[in-house]
Amino acid sequence: MANPMDQQTRVDRATPGAIEQKLTAICEAVLERGRVGLDDNLFELGASSLKLIEIHEQIDQEFPGEVDLTELFDFPTIAALAGHLRSRLAARP
Repeated sequence: MANPMDQQTRVDRATPGAIEQKLTAICEAVLERGRVGLDDNLFELGASSLKLIEIHEQIDQEFPGEVDLTELFDFPTIAALAGHLRSRLAARP
């Protein structure tokens, strides 16, 4: 049986803007940049394969099992990744 608090957390995380804020904080910390824009390409900002792994690990802590490492290549901006993540969360029961 699902825990009602888990459902509330999922709803809170899917609030427009919340996902982008979490992803931005993760990317700025890992890339050691003061500001990462929503439309900045992570690869153009210098995200190496090791940095991508670190970004993925932190995303997986916030949103367990929702984003595959390879999807960072398909959605290389925070805006694109947030949109993808939002649709994945909305599709969950």
